[in-house]
Amino acid sequence: MCRGRRVVTGYVWAGALAVLAALIGCGGMGREEIPPAFGPGKSMDAGGVVIEIVNEPGKDREEEGSGGVEPDTADGGIGGPDMGRGGTAGTLNREEQGNDGDWKEYDHGATEDAGGRALPDPAQVYPGEILNKEEAEETGVDGFFTCSAISDQVFSRMYGNSYKEDCTVPREDLRYLRILHYDFSGNIRVGELVCSRSVSRDLLYIFRELYEAEYPIEKVVLIDDYGGDDDLSSQDNNTSCFNYRTVAGSGALSLHGLGVAVDINPLYNPYITWNAQGEAVCAPSNGAAYMDRSMDFPYKIDENDLCCRLFTQAGFTWGGNWEGHRDYMHFSRSSKPET
Repeated sequence: MCRGRRVVTGYVWAGALAVLAALIGCGGMGREEIPPAFGPGKSMDAGGVVIEIVNEPGKDREEEGSGGVEPDTADGGIGGPDMGRGGTAGTLNREEQGNDGDWKEYDHGATEDAGGRALPDPAQVYPGEILNKEEAEETGVDGFFTCSAISDQVFSRMYGNSYKEDCTVPREDLRYLRILHYDFSGNIRVGELVCSRSVSRDLLYIFRELYEAEYPIEKVVLIDDYGGDDDLSSQDNNTSCFNYRTVAGSGALSLHGLGVAVDINPLYNPYITWNAQGEAVCAPSNGAAYMDRSMDFPYKIDENDLCCRLFTQAGFTWGGNWEGHRDYMHFSRSSKPET
């Protein structure tokens, strides 16, 4: 019995000496060290068992400025933020560690001018929102004209709408553009388009020129906000580009389905054709008042219009010159009319 007690006592003393040695090696009890096994992603429960820490879904930090967007370096290094109405492109209020070791909150959604006034971050402004001209210029207009690959966020808006389940156009061949434009009230708004990568540089240039000239375009949001319905988008006078669909009245794939055609202010510049009885029919249906192109009215596109000149100079074809039917809203990178 006594021998057994000595054995237990010996183990106790050995354990105590090991603990004391560990404390001395760590610089004493006044300093706390975290063993390597308990580093990032690990901890210890009450029983001394090492456990893995699993972040909640959606809690992982994004890399600053990435917005989940692949830079479009393939076409000449055009890159930029990406935004959809479903969320933001950057990371707001991300924690960063200061020089003193404390965790601080930084707002990446805004910068400041010389007077300490907050300026908008282009990546954080939703499509369709109004911008103050002074703030846009101080922030830098270039930052609002960007081209990027189709992010998961944008694609989630497109899929089942403009990007149908049977779409044969690879997602990688499309680009997401952010622009600025003047609406019919003279306000500066953020616009967005999806287009083919092959025309992305030209479209970015054209819309920048239209912005600088204060050319009025009422709305520029993705057609997905209208469920991919071209009629609803046109009736609302929304300017759009990519929509995987056929040409109205036929089974042929539209040039919009390839992302190489743009409709500008469609309500005031309708598509006009003639039926078997020789009667003129227009789309959108509420654009009938603008079928007579001999009349003068605001937002009318003709051969002398700045918009028409910029597109044709960049190698686009204007639908207003087609034979057999007229598509005054339409500009496409093709020498053949849609039939």
